[in-house]
Amino acid sequence: MKNKSELVKAVEKNLEAKGFKPESHAQAERFVGAVIEEMVEAIKDDGLMLIGFGTFKTVERAAHMGTNPSTGEKMEIPAKMAVKFSPGQALKDAVNE
Repeated sequence: MKNKSELVKAVEKNLEAKGFKPESHAQAERFVGAVIEEMVEAIKDDGLMLIGFGTFKTVERAAHMGTNPSTGEKMEIPAKMAVKFSPGQALKDAVNE
């Protein structure tokens, strides 16, 4: 699994291979950060669909009863929003190659 730093390095290499050399590692890091920020805002607002990659959308999780695994005590888990991801066909195909 890649972390953000490894992703930035991979994006730098990918851009260089396509003829665009970032001025610095920091510039590539800002680019990746900006993309992530915009993705988060789009998902929060109305969802995000990236054709071929997948769809991110928010769903409401209802309040429900759960059990504390340490104590076995019953507890109420409050309602909250969660992010659901549905992969696109191109991503599914790439993973299954």
